[in-house]
Amino acid sequence: MPLPPEQSPPAPPGTWLAMALVLGTLFVFSLYPVGGWDTWWHMATGRMIVQEGTIPRTDPFSYVTEGTPWVNHQELSQIILYLVHAGAGPAGLILLRAVCVTLALFFLWLVLRARDVPLATSATMILFLSLFLRSGVRPYLFSYLCFALMLWMLDGTWRRGLTWRSAVGLLLIQFLWANMHAESILGICLLGTYVLAAWIRAWSNRRDAPAAARHHALVWGGLGVLAIVVSCMTVHGSDTLLKTLVYTKRDPVVFATIGEWNRPRFLPFSADTLFFLSLPVMLAGVLAGGRRDRRWPLLLLPFLFLSQALRYYRMVGYFYLACFCCIGALPRRRWLAPLAAVLQVLVCVFVMGVHFTHASENGLLQRSLAPIYPFRAVEEIQRLDLQGPMLNRFEWGGYLAWHLLPERRVFISGVMPPEYDKELFPDYLALRDPAETARVVDKYGFGYALFPRHHPIAVNLASLGWQTLFHDPDGIGDLLVPPGHPAAP
Repeated sequence: MPLPPEQSPPAPPGTWLAMALVLGTLFVFSLYPVGGWDTWWHMATGRMIVQEGTIPRTDPFSYVTEGTPWVNHQELSQIILYLVHAGAGPAGLILLRAVCVTLALFFLWLVLRARDVPLATSATMILFLSLFLRSGVRPYLFSYLCFALMLWMLDGTWRRGLTWRSAVGLLLIQFLWANMHAESILGICLLGTYVLAAWIRAWSNRRDAPAAARHHALVWGGLGVLAIVVSCMTVHGSDTLLKTLVYTKRDPVVFATIGEWNRPRFLPFSADTLFFLSLPVMLAGVLAGGRRDRRWPLLLLPFLFLSQALRYYRMVGYFYLACFCCIGALPRRRWLAPLAAVLQVLVCVFVMGVHFTHASENGLLQRSLAPIYPFRAVEEIQRLDLQGPMLNRFEWGGYLAWHLLPERRVFISGVMPPEYDKELFPDYLALRDPAETARVVDKYGFGYALFPRHHPIAVNLASLGWQTLFHDPDGIGDLLVPPGHPAAP
């Protein structure tokens, strides 16, 4: 006899309206300006793919690493970002981000509703999770959405039974994810946990319904194999699944400069603090829900992502996403009811306050670009037709590539291919050392430089006699030229 499907409880009156208000508020708070440095080189790559009809195989941005192999696993996302910007400008990118984040939270709420989690608890969890899903306009924005969508589909499939339609839907999500972002390997982890749970459930039912249990496990196992196959259906083949593993084994000096890949630290009044303080609560909720819903095999998933979240701050968001896989209705106790209500109100007020402050400081609905890009200096470079090797700030590499390619390449971009580890990135860091600046300048023969006025590298260049060619009236980025430059003042 087949294993009986699980039924979802009906939604109480007003539930949909209440969550629509929560998600609508978060949608509005997501309409802050584009501020991520990586957005620009992603769009520049998408522009090259659309206009040239080919995927770049070598580094297209840096003149230092020109011709070196470059494996890019985000082609579909980059095309989407470029087309959205071409059609609607920066405002379109802002809207895209808000839609993706809100949809991801919506699918997670559907999972909670199916687990009979009370409305107040659901809203609190959604609001809290939104702190960790605040994303820049980058391909991993689609990764969050794919994770939440696959989780919702897997949850429904687990309760209602695996059909060919649900299997095709899951494989399609995995295929799109694999072509959007290298973290598609997380989809394999997510699906693999359900496959393992299906085998464990089959073993536990081997006496009551051996044939049905065996068939159930084999079908889920086949789905897992097919998911691995479709993940390799990209221009990079099997390397798509290996990219994340290879990337996280890079030189720790590189990761030390990128906050999202740092190890979380216990600091007062920081998101790291929230992570550690909320960790026992989240795991307790997972365990309680797992026992109630008899999904204890799925508890492997949160602990899998917990091991990564403790290593890299970027994975904290995925840990919380994974917790939604197993969490159920928290134990109902009389003495817990008033305490839970107070805590939920406090958490909701705190989270909404953080979102409101962040959105207000960044110009919610007032401008489309954060005032951190050297657009005036870019105009001067084009007006003066500056030539020669450019020395630029690392964080501005993508923005400069978007505006200056193909006529000019940058010294260092935000792409960070492994080739940067060998020489380029160490040399860039050495420019901050006054004793090493002259050596690096002589090595590359820079023709001009673009940095904030008081940046350590700008100060070191000034000590070598470099002069300021252009003072940015906004104080964002100045142009500097070496002694004897024809355009020097």
